[in-house]
Amino acid sequence: MNRAFMLLVVAFAIAGCGGSGGSDAGSEANPAVEQAVKYAQCIRKNGVPNFPDP
Repeated sequence: MNRAFMLLVVAFAIAGCGGSGGSDAGSEANPAVEQAVKYAQCIRKNGVPNFPDP
């Protein structure tokens, strides 16, 4: 039961973190990496504390 709950939490976190945000115009970082880092931060903020950075 606990595993099912965690899968549900991850599913909701992914749905909530999947939006496409605009990147900074002056940013020199790779936009894909920048987006992946923001995604990982969002997943951690929404209940998966050990989600790794890309």
